[in-house]
Amino acid sequence: MSRSRGKVLALSTVGVGVVVMVAAGFAGKDWIREEWYLRRLEWGDMDDQIVAADKLSEMRSVRAIPILVAKLEAEALAKVHGFFYKGPPEQYLGRLGTRFKAALIKIGHPATLAALKARTHDDWRVSWIMDDSLPQIRPCPGPHDSFAHSTSCDVQILMQLRDDPAETPDVRMTAKNILDRGPFESR
Repeated sequence: MSRSRGKVLALSTVGVGVVVMVAAGFAGKDWIREEWYLRRLEWGDMDDQIVAADKLSEMRSVRAIPILVAKLEAEALAKVHGFFYKGPPEQYLGRLGTRFKAALIKIGHPATLAALKARTHDDWRVSWIMDDSLPQIRPCPGPHDSFAHSTSCDVQILMQLRDDPAETPDVRMTAKNILDRGPFESR
């Protein structure tokens, strides 16, 4: 009888071990995929980076945000020249920069702090791109119907971020600093 108890105990231990391994495999699958796409975003060729940006945005990857912001900054500095631009930045960014911007927007709320910080970039081209991105990451809390209201919308978003107790202290402080710097000009 003690032999059969030992066998039952051994088999049940193996069974529990297999269940734990399968569960760990399913749980780790998303992390492994995310890590794969992060590497492709950082080191891949243009097509790899586009696919990686799209997949990471579908996954709402918070870990992709700093890489996407850095890549978007590099694209803005490389592709946008001169001083007189009308219309959306996408027409100047090219295919890669446009995909990076779209990925940040799709990730949404977690990209708020990175967008705010990049919005205060020393180079106007990066600030312009991120200034255009912020209302798409965080929609305007009040009414805004036209291009003329874009500055009002920016101020409303920043005030909401500054005053919202649910936001992180970093987001609140960065929004406050941007508002304190003022003035805001219409795009």
